[in-house]
Amino acid sequence: MNRRFWESKVASGLRILLGRPEIRAFAVSFAPTVLALAMQFGTLLMLAHGMGAAQFGQLATALAITALLVETVGIGSGDVLVRAVVQRPSDYPSYYGSALWLGALTLPVSAAAGWIVSTNILHVKIGAAPLAGLMLFEIGGARVAATAESVAVAHRDVIRASSVRLISAASRFVLALVVLQLFHVRNVNAWIWWAAGQSAVTAIGLLSSTTAAYGRPANAIKHAEVGVGLLFATNQTARSTQANLDRAFMASVVSGQVLGVYAAASRFVQLGLFPMQILNRYLYPLFFEHGHRGGLLATRRFAVKCAPLVFSVGLIGTVLVSVASFLAPSLLGAGFSSMGPIAVALSVALPFIALQSPPAEALTGAGRQGLRTAVVIAMAVAFSLGLTAGAAVGGLWGIVIAFVGGHLFTALLLWGILFRLSSSSTVSSR
Repeated sequence: MNRRFWESKVASGLRILLGRPEIRAFAVSFAPTVLALAMQFGTLLMLAHGMGAAQFGQLATALAITALLVETVGIGSGDVLVRAVVQRPSDYPSYYGSALWLGALTLPVSAAAGWIVSTNILHVKIGAAPLAGLMLFEIGGARVAATAESVAVAHRDVIRASSVRLISAASRFVLALVVLQLFHVRNVNAWIWWAAGQSAVTAIGLLSSTTAAYGRPANAIKHAEVGVGLLFATNQTARSTQANLDRAFMASVVSGQVLGVYAAASRFVQLGLFPMQILNRYLYPLFFEHGHRGGLLATRRFAVKCAPLVFSVGLIGTVLVSVASFLAPSLLGAGFSSMGPIAVALSVALPFIALQSPPAEALTGAGRQGLRTAVVIAMAVAFSLGLTAGAAVGGLWGIVIAFVGGHLFTALLLWGILFRLSSSSTVSSR
C-alpha cells in the first residue's frame, strides 16, 4: 500500500511539473544540451591533457577575452531581434538582416581590440598571427552561433536553439579528437589555426540552416535601434565580464602552471551554466510578453514565479561541477591535481549567477534596459575592483572569494532594485 501511495504521488508530481510550460521546455531542450555539455567537457579534457597546464592557461586567458568581446559584435542586434520578433513576427527579415550587417561591420574592431589587450596588457604568450586568427574566428564564430540561437529563441523553437549549441560543441569535439588525438598536435599555435577553420565552416553551416528554416534576411540596418542595441550590448558585455574576468586577473598574479589549473577549474564552472542556459532560452522572450502587456508589475510577478526554479537549476549546476571536478584530474594529468577544491569553491557562485537573471530580465522586459545596463556596469566595475583586491590580498583564493561574493552581491542588488521600483515609474524604451 505504501509503495502504491508513493508511486501515485510521484506520478502526480511529474504530471504537474510537465504541465508547466517552462518545465516542458527545459525537458525538451535537455537531451541536446546535455550532449553539448558532454562534448565540451571532452574537448576541455583533450585540450588540457594534450597541451599541459602552462599552454592551456595561455589559451584559456585568450579565450576569456574572446568571450568578453563576443557581446560587443553586432552591438546588441541579437537581443533587439528577439524583442522585435516576439512582438512583431513579420519584422523578422529586416531584423535578421540588420543583425548580420552589424555583426560583419563590428567584428574586425572587436577582434583588433582583443589582440591589443591580449598582447599589451595580459602578455599572452601566443604567436602574434595565431592570436589574431583566434580573435577573429573565435569571436566571429561565437557571434554567428549566438545570432542563430537568438533567431530560434525569438521563434520559440527551443529544440533548434539547443541544437545550435550542440552543433558548435560537436564540431569542436570532432576537431579535437582528430587533431589532438589522431594527429597528436600539442602546440597551441597549430591548434588555433585548426580551430579557426572549424569555426568558419560551422558558422557558414549555421547561417545557411537558419536562413533555410526561417527565411532570408533583408538588406537592411535598423539605425533607429542601434541606441537600444548598444544598451543590450553594454549590459551583456558587463555581465560577461563577471563570468570571464577572473581568468584575466589570474594571468597577472600567478605562474603559468597555476594559471592553467585555475583556467581548467573556471572552464568547468562555465560548463555548469548550461542547465541555466536551457531554461533562459524559454524564459527570456516571455519577459518581453509580460512587459508588453503589464509593464514592470507583470514582469516582477513573473520574475518571482521563476526564482525558485532558476535557483534550483543553479544548484544542479553546482552539483554537476563538484562531481566532475574531482573526477577530472585523473584524466587531465598530475599537473591538474589541485583543481578540484578550486572548481568546487567557484561553483558555489552558480545559484547566485542564476538568481541574477529573473530581476535583470524583468527590468529589460518592462522597458528599463537603461537602468539595467547602468546597474550591471556599476557592478562590473565593482566586480573588477573586488578581484583586484582579492588578488592583492589573497592571491588565488582571494580571487575565488571575490568571484563568489561579487555574484552574490549582484543578485541581491538586482532583486532589491526590482522591488524598490514602483510600477508607475516604468518608462518604455520600445
